[in-house]
Amino acid sequence: LTERTASYLWCEGVFPPLLDKERAGERCSFVDESGYVFDTAPYFSGNVYFKFFGPLSGDNFSPEIFSKIVTFKNKLIDIGMKPTALYLVGDLPPARAGGAQAGDIEIYLSANTASTLSKIILKKDFDLETVTENLQTALDAEPLKSNFKNKYSSLEYIDLRYGNKVIYK
Repeated sequence: LTERTASYLWCEGVFPPLLDKERAGERCSFVDESGYVFDTAPYFSGNVYFKFFGPLSGDNFSPEIFSKIVTFKNKLIDIGMKPTALYLVGDLPPARAGGAQAGDIEIYLSANTASTLSKIILKKDFDLETVTENLQTALDAEPLKSNFKNKYSSLEYIDLRYGNKVIYK
């Protein structure tokens, strides 16, 4: 017998709770390194664990998708970004989704200010190698290279859903 070790959290409730000072309605469960949700977690202040938000039904967080997401999250850390949460966009009204569509993945980065949340947007069926290469190429090229270094706190999003195009604001 082995005891499961918590590596991440899966949370339900209104998203993004990252901006909610009281985090009303947020209930989280521990998730192991393979993506298995196994126990109720207490409330943690700050970003103790990387958090996953979204429905657990179907193949939303199948082992293959979960592994690919965790690998991409780790690559973001290697690049110098600080991912804190992932949201699998469900059926939201377009006004809330901000252009994201059902099934898109939004990875939220640690914010330098309390009022802004930077995010990276992906398709759920993203190709890990291509997306990572496109992001690294974009971050190595001007003007994103300078903007990322000097204006990181004003970054709103980097959108990687469109093949070899990287869109950012």
